[in-house]
This record gives sequence, structure tokens and C-alpha cells, in this order.
Amino acid sequence: MKKTYVIGHRHPDTDSVCSAIGYAALLNRNGQDAFIPACCGKLNAESKYALAKFGVEEPSLVLNVEPAVSDLSRMHQDRAVGSTPTIDVIHQMDEKDIRNLPIIDESGKLLGLVSEHGLARAYVSNTKMDTLAVSPIPVETLTRILHGEIRVKKHDVLEGAVYISIDALHVILSRITEKDIAIVGDDEPTQLALVSAGIAALIIADSAPVGQRLLEAAEA
Repeated sequence: MKKTYVIGHRHPDTDSVCSAIGYAALLNRNGQDAFIPACCGKLNAESKYALAKFGVEEPSLVLNVEPAVSDLSRMHQDRAVGSTPTIDVIHQMDEKDIRNLPIIDESGKLLGLVSEHGLARAYVSNTKMDTLAVSPIPVETLTRILHGEIRVKKHDVLEGAVYISIDALHVILSRITEKDIAIVGDDEPTQLALVSAGIAALIIADSAPVGQRLLEAAEA
């Protein structure tokens, strides 16, 4: 039978200790004895005297209730493999209304734990645009994340630096490699120049039109 500890506040005084004992006794009136009185800290002299005076057993000492790795199998029925895109992990946590999600490998071994707090810090932390890059990611996955559409596909997986077309074109062209990705708006000359330079992927932003000349250049 699952046991539940009834605990008062930290550094317990007599009121906290007696409240935990009394509440556990009340909950156990269903005859299951599933609730155990406990205290989060050692008893002081007053509490020990009061319990001894009335012949009440001292509550269990519980100093730490933080979950351990061994608790995850009981706490979390949901999990995701390490190759799952972050956006899918976020959707899974949102749909199941959970704050933490274990990440496992293909054999079921625990790799880590994704938390709401960790995701929030990752998304609001400052990102240096000159070092922005993507880990190996399938083109279809990136397209789904961006709610985009593939018009010409030359690679199955993308990895490399990401450039946003805000600098002068000659500056971008001097930096990009055949593994890199560029984001550009409705600027056909820049689009054509980046494709001609052999960039791995070109993302057209803001629903800008994709001209026939660009499609022909990408397919060449």
C-alpha cells in the first residue's frame, strides 16, 4: 500500500509536530493506516517532553523530500527519447499538463530531465546572433517547427550557422559555408546570391513570395 507522509514546516515546533500527528491520525480513520506523521527537522526539548508526557510516539524524521532518480518511474509515466525535437517536448508537457519530463535513450536509460524552469531560462537567455547555429535537424522537423513549406529540397538534415540577412550582402557571402542556413525576406537579389553561393538552406520569412527564378536557381 502506498504510504503518505504528513509533515509540518521546517524546524518544527510543538504546534507543527502535534498538528502532523493529529492530521495523520484523522486521515487514518478509514482503517488503512496509509498516512505517517513526520517532521522536517529534529524535535526540540519541548516537543520531546510533550510527546513523552502523553505517551505519543515521535514522528518519523524526514529531512529531504526532493525526488530522486529512482522515483521517476513512479512519478512520471510520460517520457521522451533524446532525439525528440524541443518543440515536441514542449507540446507533450503542455498537453499532459506536466512540469517535468524525463528524457531517455532508445534502450530506456535515463538521460536527463527537462523542466519548465529550464526551458524558460533557455528561451529567455541572451543569444549571440553571431554564434547562432543549429544542431543536426531533419529538414521536415525544422519545417514543421516553423510552420513552413518545402519548395526545393537538397538536404535531408541541416546543421551549421544561421545567418539573418540584415548585414550587407557581401558581408554575409564572406562568412557563409555550404553547411549554413540563411533567413531572408522579400529580397530576390539577395535570395539568388545566397543560393548561387551554395548555401544549405534558404528560409524565406514573412510569407514573402518565392519567384520562379529563385526556384529554378535552387533546383539547378
